[in-house]
Amino acid sequence: MLSKETKDALKSALLKLGIDLPATQVVKLEDVTLIDGTMLSVDKMEVGAMATFTGADGVAVPAEGEFELADGTKVICMAGVITEIKPKEVEAQPEPTESVESDMKAILSRLEALEKNYATKQNLEAQLSETKKGLQVALSAIESIDKNSVALSLESNNKKVEKNYNDLTPLELFKLRKQNKFVG
Repeated sequence: MLSKETKDALKSALLKLGIDLPATQVVKLEDVTLIDGTMLSVDKMEVGAMATFTGADGVAVPAEGEFELADGTKVICMAGVITEIKPKEVEAQPEPTESVESDMKAILSRLEALEKNYATKQNLEAQLSETKKGLQVALSAIESIDKNSVALSLESNNKKVEKNYNDLTPLELFKLRKQNKFVG
Protein backbone atom coordinates (compact mmCIF):
# COMPACT_ATOMS: atom_id res chain seq x y z
CA MET A 1 0.00 0.00 0.00
CA LEU A 2 1.15 3.47 -0.78
CA SER A 3 1.37 6.08 1.91
CA LYS A 4 -0.84 9.13 1.77
CA GLU A 5 2.07 11.41 0.86
CA THR A 6 3.03 9.19 -2.06
CA LYS A 7 -0.55 9.06 -3.32
CA ASP A 8 -0.86 12.86 -3.13
CA ALA A 9 2.45 13.31 -4.99
CA LEU A 10 1.37 10.89 -7.68
CA LYS A 11 -1.97 12.67 -8.12
CA SER A 12 -0.35 16.09 -8.47
CA ALA A 13 2.16 14.77 -11.02
CA LEU A 14 -0.61 13.22 -13.12
CA LEU A 15 -2.58 16.46 -13.00
CA LYS A 16 0.45 18.44 -14.22
CA LEU A 17 0.66 16.08 -17.16
CA GLY A 18 -3.01 16.72 -17.92
CA ILE A 19 -4.25 13.32 -16.90
CA ASP A 20 -7.45 13.53 -14.97
CA LEU A 21 -7.97 10.84 -12.36
CA PRO A 22 -11.43 9.32 -12.18
CA ALA A 23 -13.31 10.00 -8.99
CA THR A 24 -12.89 7.15 -6.62
CA GLN A 25 -15.94 4.97 -6.45
CA VAL A 26 -17.15 3.74 -3.15
CA VAL A 27 -18.08 0.12 -3.65
CA LYS A 28 -20.72 -1.20 -1.33
CA LEU A 29 -20.19 -4.83 -0.58
CA GLU A 30 -23.00 -7.21 0.07
CA ASP A 31 -22.36 -9.93 2.63
CA VAL A 32 -23.87 -13.32 1.86
CA THR A 33 -23.81 -16.25 4.24
CA LEU A 34 -22.36 -19.57 3.12
CA ILE A 35 -23.85 -22.86 4.21
CA ASP A 36 -21.16 -23.24 6.88
CA GLY A 37 -21.91 -19.77 8.32
CA THR A 38 -18.90 -17.99 6.77
CA MET A 39 -19.55 -14.53 5.26
CA LEU A 40 -18.62 -13.87 1.60
CA SER A 41 -18.48 -10.21 0.53
CA VAL A 42 -19.58 -9.50 -3.05
CA ASP A 43 -20.09 -6.31 -5.10
CA LYS A 44 -23.29 -7.69 -6.56
CA MET A 45 -24.70 -11.16 -6.75
CA GLU A 46 -23.95 -11.54 -10.47
CA VAL A 47 -21.32 -13.01 -12.77
CA GLY A 48 -18.27 -10.71 -13.07
CA ALA A 49 -18.68 -9.17 -9.61
CA MET A 50 -15.85 -9.17 -7.09
CA ALA A 51 -16.00 -11.70 -4.23
CA THR A 52 -13.73 -11.65 -1.19
CA PHE A 53 -13.40 -13.05 2.26
CA THR A 54 -12.47 -10.64 5.02
CA GLY A 55 -10.13 -12.15 7.57
CA ALA A 56 -10.04 -11.41 11.30
CA ASP A 57 -7.27 -8.86 10.67
CA GLY A 58 -9.53 -6.94 8.24
CA VAL A 59 -7.58 -7.93 5.11
CA ALA A 60 -9.70 -8.91 2.10
CA VAL A 61 -8.71 -12.22 0.49
CA PRO A 62 -10.01 -12.98 -3.04
CA ALA A 63 -12.44 -15.89 -3.17
CA GLU A 64 -11.29 -18.96 -5.09
CA GLY A 65 -13.35 -22.12 -5.67
CA GLU A 66 -16.98 -23.25 -5.40
CA PHE A 67 -19.08 -22.03 -2.47
CA GLU A 68 -22.62 -22.97 -1.46
CA LEU A 69 -24.77 -20.22 0.01
CA ALA A 70 -27.21 -20.79 2.87
CA ASP A 71 -30.14 -20.75 0.40
CA GLY A 72 -28.57 -23.57 -1.65
CA THR A 73 -27.24 -21.38 -4.49
CA LYS A 74 -23.69 -22.25 -5.63
CA VAL A 75 -21.18 -19.52 -6.50
CA ILE A 76 -17.98 -20.34 -8.43
CA CYS A 77 -15.13 -17.81 -8.10
CA MET A 78 -11.70 -17.49 -9.74
CA ALA A 79 -9.16 -14.95 -8.47
CA GLY A 80 -11.86 -13.04 -6.57
CA VAL A 81 -14.28 -12.77 -9.53
CA ILE A 82 -17.62 -14.60 -9.69
CA THR A 83 -17.50 -16.76 -12.82
CA GLU A 84 -20.73 -18.73 -12.42
CA ILE A 85 -23.85 -18.77 -10.26
CA LYS A 86 -25.84 -22.02 -10.08
CA PRO A 87 -29.34 -21.76 -8.62
CA LYS A 88 -30.43 -24.22 -5.97
CA GLU A 89 -31.10 -27.64 -7.47
CA VAL A 90 -34.75 -28.53 -7.32
CA GLU A 91 -35.50 -32.18 -6.76
CA ALA A 92 -37.37 -33.57 -9.72
CA GLN A 93 -40.80 -34.89 -8.94
CA PRO A 94 -40.95 -38.60 -9.67
CA GLU A 95 -43.26 -39.64 -12.47
CA PRO A 96 -46.41 -41.38 -11.34
CA THR A 97 -45.74 -45.07 -11.13
CA GLU A 98 -47.94 -48.08 -11.38
CA SER A 99 -48.41 -48.06 -7.60
CA VAL A 100 -49.98 -44.61 -7.79
CA GLU A 101 -52.30 -45.79 -10.54
CA SER A 102 -53.25 -48.89 -8.58
CA ASP A 103 -53.81 -46.74 -5.48
CA MET A 104 -56.12 -44.49 -7.50
CA LYS A 105 -58.04 -47.51 -8.82
CA ALA A 106 -58.40 -48.84 -5.27
CA ILE A 107 -59.64 -45.46 -4.05
CA LEU A 108 -62.15 -45.23 -6.90
CA SER A 109 -63.48 -48.74 -6.27
CA ARG A 110 -63.80 -47.94 -2.55
CA LEU A 111 -65.67 -44.75 -3.43
CA GLU A 112 -68.06 -46.69 -5.68
CA ALA A 113 -68.69 -49.20 -2.87
CA LEU A 114 -69.41 -46.37 -0.44
CA GLU A 115 -71.83 -44.78 -2.91
CA LYS A 116 -73.66 -48.10 -3.31
CA ASN A 117 -73.84 -48.54 0.47
CA TYR A 118 -75.20 -45.02 0.82
CA ALA A 119 -77.88 -45.66 -1.82
CA THR A 120 -78.84 -48.92 -0.07
CA LYS A 121 -79.05 -47.10 3.24
CA GLN A 122 -81.31 -44.43 1.75
CA ASN A 123 -83.56 -47.15 0.28
CA LEU A 124 -83.74 -49.02 3.59
CA GLU A 125 -84.59 -45.81 5.45
CA ALA A 126 -87.45 -45.15 3.03
CA GLN A 127 -88.76 -48.71 3.48
CA LEU A 128 -88.45 -48.42 7.24
CA SER A 129 -90.42 -45.17 7.20
CA GLU A 130 -93.21 -46.82 5.17
CA THR A 131 -93.23 -49.85 7.49
CA LYS A 132 -93.43 -47.58 10.51
CA LYS A 133 -96.45 -45.79 9.05
CA GLY A 134 -98.11 -49.15 8.34
CA LEU A 135 -97.46 -50.36 11.89
CA GLN A 136 -98.96 -47.17 13.32
CA VAL A 137 -102.14 -47.73 11.27
CA ALA A 138 -102.28 -51.37 12.41
CA LEU A 139 -101.74 -50.41 16.04
CA SER A 140 -104.53 -47.82 15.95
CA ALA A 141 -106.83 -50.43 14.40
CA ILE A 142 -105.94 -52.95 17.13
CA GLU A 143 -106.60 -50.34 19.81
CA SER A 144 -110.02 -49.51 18.35
CA ILE A 145 -110.92 -53.23 18.15
CA ASP A 146 -109.78 -53.73 21.73
CA LYS A 147 -111.95 -50.85 22.97
CA ASN A 148 -114.95 -52.16 21.04
CA SER A 149 -114.49 -55.73 22.31
CA VAL A 150 -114.52 -54.56 25.93
CA ALA A 151 -117.71 -52.65 25.24
CA LEU A 152 -119.27 -55.71 23.62
CA SER A 153 -118.40 -57.96 26.51
CA LEU A 154 -119.86 -55.48 28.97
CA GLU A 155 -123.09 -55.37 27.04
CA SER A 156 -123.31 -59.15 27.03
CA ASN A 157 -122.92 -59.21 30.83
CA ASN A 158 -125.78 -56.77 31.25
CA LYS A 159 -128.24 -58.91 29.31
CA LYS A 160 -130.77 -60.73 31.35
CA VAL A 161 -130.66 -64.38 30.67
CA GLU A 162 -133.30 -66.59 32.06
CA LYS A 163 -132.50 -70.19 32.67
CA ASN A 164 -134.25 -73.02 34.36
CA TYR A 165 -132.82 -74.04 37.76
CA ASN A 166 -131.93 -77.45 36.47
CA ASP A 167 -130.00 -75.90 33.53
CA LEU A 168 -127.66 -73.85 35.79
CA THR A 169 -124.12 -75.01 36.32
CA PRO A 170 -122.70 -75.20 39.84
CA LEU A 171 -120.60 -72.06 39.12
CA GLU A 172 -123.67 -70.09 38.02
CA LEU A 173 -125.52 -71.24 41.15
CA PHE A 174 -122.61 -70.12 43.33
CA LYS A 175 -122.51 -66.69 41.65
CA LEU A 176 -126.26 -66.19 42.07
CA ARG A 177 -126.10 -67.11 45.80
CA LYS A 178 -123.22 -64.71 46.27
CA GLN A 179 -125.21 -61.88 44.71
CA ASN A 180 -128.24 -62.79 46.84
CA LYS A 181 -130.35 -63.28 43.74
CA PHE A 182 -131.12 -66.88 44.35
CA VAL A 183 -132.89 -68.30 47.28
CA GLY A 184 -132.56 -71.95 47.63
